Amino acid sequence: MMMSQRAMLVALLCAAWILPGLIGRDPWKPDEAHTFGVVYELLRGGSWVVPTLAGEPFVEKPPLTTWMKSGPSEYGFYSNVNPDVDHPRWSQKFERRIGEFRKRRTLMFNGYGDQVASLYSGMDLKKYF
Repeated sequence: MMMSQRAMLVALLCAAWILPGLIGRDPWKPDEAHTFGVVYELLRGGSWVVPTLAGEPFVEKPPLTTWMKSGPSEYGFYSNVNPDVDHPRWSQKFERRIGEFRKRRTLMFNGYGDQVASLYSGMDLKKYF
């Protein structure tokens, strides 16, 4: 008798935990099948760079990265291109490279100015940090 009461209590606790989440909304997102399909193809041996769905590139909705989720207003697309524009919480003027003890001044375009400066021509790099 004691075991059936314990099983009933566990079942009631599970129901109390699950049911409020099911009432008033869909139990899954409408695009869950897409997500499952992309993950399935990745695990099956698909491309890890460009997600695919049914063999076609699936780039309709970009993946939500940790940086985009934690601070979407902190990191713009052009982050750390202009070291003279400070990040909202710290300065980008200096950097410490891996294996070096001292900090050094951050170069414009992270030192790739010769190769990429033309991509940013005509842009206000203080506005679009």
